[in-house]
Formats: sequence, structure tokens, C-alpha cells
Amino acid sequence: MNPLRQALGRLARQAETIASKLGKPIAVEVQDSDARIAESRIRSLTSPLIHIIRNAIDHGIESPEERARSRT
Repeated sequence: MNPLRQALGRLARQAETIASKLGKPIAVEVQDSDARIAESRIRSLTSPLIHIIRNAIDHGIESPEERARSRT
């Protein structure tokens, strides 16, 4: 069993990398937890969670320019 915060920390770093490559500003906040998760569960969840994160960043976050245009 591994601390959940380690897995979430890795996902947060990957989210920041994805956002940087896509030119989208994000702020990632991971709240500390004492929860633990089996390594096999981490491996099985990582790919689907990265897919969800990538789609959220790519399609759910507008660029600063798009945001400014929508306010006018």
C-alpha cells in the first residue's frame, strides 16, 4: 500500500506538463491525505485519469485570449 498523495502528486505534475504543452494555464492543488492505495490500483487508474485530465485541460480550459474575447 502506498500513500495516495504520492499518486496524486504524480498526476498533478503530469497535469502541469500537459497544460504547459497545450499553452493553458492551470493551478493544481492536491490536499494531503493519509489514505493509502495498492500499487496495482494506482497502475490501473493512472491511464484513465490521465485521459480525463488531458481532455479537461484541452477542452475544458479556455486560453486567456479566448476568455478575454468572451467578456466583450
